[in-house]
Amino acid sequence: MRNFKKVLLCVILFVTVTAVLSTALIEPFYHSEYMYFCDAKARQELAGTLDYLFVGASNGYAAFVPSVADEAMDVCSYNLSGGLLTWYGRKTILEKELSRNPVKTVVFEISFNSLWREYHSAWGDSVFLSRLDSPGERLSFVLRHTSVKDWGEMYANLLGNSIDYLKAVVQNKCFGKDLPLSNVDYSAKGFHAKYESLQVTQDQINQAPSNMDTYFVKKNVDDLYDMINMCKEKNIEVLFAVVPISDYLIHQFDNWYEMEEKLRVLSEDTGCPIIDFNLLKNRYSLFNDAGSFADDVHMSKTGAEVFTAEYAKVMNKYNRGEDISNLFYSDYASMKADSPYA
Repeated sequence: MRNFKKVLLCVILFVTVTAVLSTALIEPFYHSEYMYFCDAKARQELAGTLDYLFVGASNGYAAFVPSVADEAMDVCSYNLSGGLLTWYGRKTILEKELSRNPVKTVVFEISFNSLWREYHSAWGDSVFLSRLDSPGERLSFVLRHTSVKDWGEMYANLLGNSIDYLKAVVQNKCFGKDLPLSNVDYSAKGFHAKYESLQVTQDQINQAPSNMDTYFVKKNVDDLYDMINMCKEKNIEVLFAVVPISDYLIHQFDNWYEMEEKLRVLSEDTGCPIIDFNLLKNRYSLFNDAGSFADDVHMSKTGAEVFTAEYAKVMNKYNRGEDISNLFYSDYASMKADSPYA
């Protein structure tokens, strides 16, 4: 019995010391703006001003440029999207912003893999924690959402990022170096510029197309419906938007008609209009794979700026009650027939 008490005491002591040391290491990182997604401070400073929110995963954060939308649409927008951001994470961050901003419109980015993708990522969750305001919010998120099996990897990711940040601080203060403590322009309001350029080989183009998975994960859909209900309770307009992906990727799949039908049903069930910007009739004059996309899924900085400007034109017409159907192909088959890859 005495040995058991000693072991228990040692375990409690070890856990306590580890928790204290970890907090001392990680909390400064949380309050920094060292990595791209440490935007809690930036959003706090904008509290009370945001009226247009764009919510998605990496497709969204690389495509929607708030500064372009603000000027063209006369809104005050923020791109809440994040890399590997789970739908529960989207719900958590949206709820926070709805509670402290006069939001009029919420746009959910539901690009082709958004609802059928399984978002189990210790990296994604560890990144998202840096977007929350307090230790209580972070603990609540982990206990409610993060799988226990991911706790170790998530802790390692956070500890590694925190140590990198503190090393940079120490080298600057003690050794006179000028290491950047943030490479992020938080005035971009959530937009993440990508400067790479998609390169597609002839062998890739010649690959036989396959079928994408069109099964929507129930947890994703449930969280989406929760967010829609949150918005409707506050009389906030809700829209669905599909942001452009590369022409190359579109041609890698044959069964776009199945995804079109799933999204049509989702739109009807929720009463939320869906606007698919892959189907823009002028997409081939606006975008090209090498110049407009950083990779097959994400837009480049140049592509994002062009897209957001066109998005604003379309949405301004939509908001004036004009018919915008003539701006879009009726389906993916028609759009693909005009493609350079056809």
